[in-house]
Amino acid sequence: MPLQYGMSLEQTAQAIGLSKGWACRLRNQFIEGGAVGNKGKSVRGGRHREHFTLEREAELLKPFLESARMGGILVVSQIKPQLEIALGRKMALSSVYK
Repeated sequence: MPLQYGMSLEQTAQAIGLSKGWACRLRNQFIEGGAVGNKGKSVRGGRHREHFTLEREAELLKPFLESARMGGILVVSQIKPQLEIALGRKMALSSVYK
């Protein structure tokens, strides 16, 4: 729309019913040669800073999750030392909660 009709980014956003930020994001996708609205690769969400693979994480947490299934509760202060041993360094408590 900006190239074809000379519209500004604000005008384009209003015409397509999106915010200026989304219009800008779609424009950048188009410029990069990607399909507009392509859901193939997302930079948002996911496990970008994972410490373990999903399989390794499941293996480490298995004993704690089994006891929780039998009526127990997950106690982070018990999980944290095990994760630190497996990781080979200290972890922030917030990372254990995540």
